[in-house]
Amino acid sequence: HVCWTIPAALLLGCLHWPLRTKRDAFKINVLIAIAVVSTIPWDSYLIRTKVWSYPPDRVLGPTIFAIPAEELFFFVIQTYITATWYSLISKPVIHATLVKKSKFWWTGSTAQIWSINAIVGFMIVRRGGPAAYMGLILLWAAPFLSFLSFMSYPHFSSMPMYVTWTSVLVPTAYLWLVDSLALSHGTWKIEDGTKLGFSLWGNFDVEEATFFLLTNMLIVYGLVAVDHACAIIDAFPKLFPEVRAYKTPPFMSLVKALLIPPARYPISELDNLKDAVTVLQRHSKSFHFASMFFPDSCRIWLLSLYAFARVTDDLVDDPVDAETAIANVKNLRQYIDHVYSPDYPNKPLATASLKGNFPATAHPALSLLPTLSLHLPKRSFHDLVDGYESDLKFLPIRDSSSRSSLIDSLPIKSEADLITYCRRVASSVGEMVAACTWISSDPSQVPRDKEEKRWILDRASDMGVALQLVNIARDIVADARNRRVYIPLEWFQSSDFHQRLLEDPSDTSLLPQLRETALRFVKLAWGYYESSQSALDKLPPECRHGSRIAIEVYLDIGREIERRGGDVRTRTVTSRWSKMRTVVKILYGL
Repeated sequence: HVCWTIPAALLLGCLHWPLRTKRDAFKINVLIAIAVVSTIPWDSYLIRTKVWSYPPDRVLGPTIFAIPAEELFFFVIQTYITATWYSLISKPVIHATLVKKSKFWWTGSTAQIWSINAIVGFMIVRRGGPAAYMGLILLWAAPFLSFLSFMSYPHFSSMPMYVTWTSVLVPTAYLWLVDSLALSHGTWKIEDGTKLGFSLWGNFDVEEATFFLLTNMLIVYGLVAVDHACAIIDAFPKLFPEVRAYKTPPFMSLVKALLIPPARYPISELDNLKDAVTVLQRHSKSFHFASMFFPDSCRIWLLSLYAFARVTDDLVDDPVDAETAIANVKNLRQYIDHVYSPDYPNKPLATASLKGNFPATAHPALSLLPTLSLHLPKRSFHDLVDGYESDLKFLPIRDSSSRSSLIDSLPIKSEADLITYCRRVASSVGEMVAACTWISSDPSQVPRDKEEKRWILDRASDMGVALQLVNIARDIVADARNRRVYIPLEWFQSSDFHQRLLEDPSDTSLLPQLRETALRFVKLAWGYYESSQSALDKLPPECRHGSRIAIEVYLDIGREIERRGGDVRTRTVTSRWSKMRTVVKILYGL
């Protein structure tokens, strides 16, 4: 243990610690307790019937039901290693999106296969002889695997294979190595006459290889079963009014989630959530990457918020004519009012507004608003629409065919106009993100003092400005192609630069001014970033790392713009490795 299992557990524990949530701790602790309780009778039987034995000079001496303390500790350490490894590599998975309307047909088949293995194990044990140890392994493990596969296999099979099978095979391979060393050093041995005599290598018997493979499958299946139950609760909170988002679901709620017929799932809500994930993956790889570092329940709120904001923004940005964009802003305000109306439970006005005024492609994201409205204030969404209304001021530029009217139509004349615009389009989102972290956290971790709460929201507003400024710096050329220029007129002595940028954004002679402008946007962003950093420490502990990562990963775009000397002729992106370096720096201070 001192040489192999404890160091591995400590390493995984240190890596997992900054990401550890209450739900992770619950899963690991429950699995450890179940592993110890379920393994003691079986292990004790094997020792008492002399299937295996421990030389007295190789153990410390204390035993429980004839099991040496070192063996009992192994039940704990193996479960901890495998469960922690699973928790680490499954972070990218959004479990709620894996819930399905019906179980796979092979769910029952998988359970039946394990049941057959249990029967085979029973028959081998009755017969005795060299296959006795293998029979005992199957008789003990297969019934548990049958039950767990029935409960979790739809979720298990929906998860990426790099998560599920890596969770099983990596700890299994490591423990094969550790156990083969223990056997070669005589720490313990399987008695002759109870084993088949086949070895994978050296004296590492096939029975031991089977044992570690099956026990790690038990651990992972158990973890997936809990994740499956939590996913159902997260996806359909209205079915579980007794569960609070900031608490680990009660045991009976987990059982209820596993037993509830899939036919009762409100599948439209699940489809809306899946669409939110698709929107995030398509439009913001940085935030999609950062979202995995938030607790599951908070992550769902953030995904829903982002999808709503992204799709509603497109309703104003993408229409082919000004009239449609203006109508969409008006209809958004009307839809928000209907959803927040006391009469909303009857739904007729909100449903009519949704289906009658917006394209079908926008329906899934807009349908997330009723859920968001449960905890986010109506004012925040109207502030968001105020930002879209600011974008309408660019419509005369987009529709203008007269060069002389271009400059007069530019709405951003001063730096103050620029900041006002940023606050309208981004600050409301920043405030709602902060509110989402409070929704999914223990009330004791949420500020009760109104002034402190307002201060945090103001700093979130500043951070929204910082991120929007970086976004503007990155997209100067792309926005100009869409007849939008967010560069304050007062930054230049004449309007010649703005005129030429609108006429030909690819004009290489504009590069010096483009560089200067992009760097100025980024420099301005750093000022707002610095003023808001201290508020991150006031967020709930489980959400701080995710918030920092989301911010820093996006601001890395600004750092990349600075590294390129402000050259934004091509879209500035950051690599996955760059994102990982930022994550390691934030989580581990390296």
